[in-house]
Amino acid sequence: MSGIQFDGADIRISANEHIVRGARKGVPFVTFSSRSRQPISPIFGGDFFARRGIPALHVQSKWNHWWHTPEMAELAEVIARLRLGPSVLYGSSMGGYGALMFGRRLEAAAIVALSPQAYILAPLGTFDTRWDEYRPFFSAQFDEEIALREQAGLPAWIFVDRQHALDRPHLEILDRVRGQVGANAWHLIDVPYGYHPVSPALQKAGILGTLLDDLYAARLPDTDALVRRSQLAYRKDPKSLFNYLRGVGEDALEHHRAMAHASFESGPADDHEFLFMSAEVFLKLGEPELAMTISERSVAAAEAPAWLATKHAGIVASVRGADVALRFLRGLPHLNGHPDVLRVMERLERRGASRPLLNAVGAGP
Repeated sequence: MSGIQFDGADIRISANEHIVRGARKGVPFVTFSSRSRQPISPIFGGDFFARRGIPALHVQSKWNHWWHTPEMAELAEVIARLRLGPSVLYGSSMGGYGALMFGRRLEAAAIVALSPQAYILAPLGTFDTRWDEYRPFFSAQFDEEIALREQAGLPAWIFVDRQHALDRPHLEILDRVRGQVGANAWHLIDVPYGYHPVSPALQKAGILGTLLDDLYAARLPDTDALVRRSQLAYRKDPKSLFNYLRGVGEDALEHHRAMAHASFESGPADDHEFLFMSAEVFLKLGEPELAMTISERSVAAAEAPAWLATKHAGIVASVRGADVALRFLRGLPHLNGHPDVLRVMERLERRGASRPLLNAVGAGP
């Protein structure tokens, strides 16, 4: 990526070639990177904007600070120096949070946020335990409630899977703030079964391309059409499809058997969430050995967190028996004494080898 404009301890700001060359015809974009375990977060949407000839300024985090860093003041200076004018702020998850919080400060024209957090800071944001490991390392640089209220009147398209247990509260917060400040220009769009983040489902359904192209051309997006298309986006994305299939009845599931096999073959083979969803579906379809093989791959992809380990234990108990599932859980020293693991072990010991346990374990992150 060409055109580094600022490279600090916390963030890097770079301009794509369409800004560097001065080839700017439409509304530019400012993107915020997502949470990452890499030393610097990958650029968000870089290839998309480069291919489409859209000018974009990319902000990358060098650690997961949710944009609570004094260096964010540099972003406004870069935008002013490059004379970008009003831009569209765009991000997913942590990046979506950044897009939501900085709209007015960066004099944005609009916001597109995918599965964003509404609050991350203590005490208001601590209900979302996914980010507990990061909170101790950054301190508030702005008030989240005030920052959200500042966006009233600014057009925003916010996409969230309302069924996702930990993303739904963020959507509810945004809906509450929208009602309090009269932010009628905020469009809160549900992406059923899209999981977290919803970006893959939206991308594969062509929804993101349509929305971003409209905003680049300064056209008013057809929000009603976006809502309708988002309801069915899960059909285009293997991970979202399996998330949907986990909840359908056995008769309906049987009609999707061929689709499930085809989607599994085209799905992300190294995504442990996709793998555990697939394992659950194939177990329901009466293919226990395939379910077991897939579930073993899910826990082999990385050091299994508690929710994934208990998911796998449920599959093992159903296919191999509770004693084998117990041996698996006891062989995970990094989860020794974890309360969720202890609860599942207790159930395994109580229910015995023949009792299926899929409904007894957690529902994932």
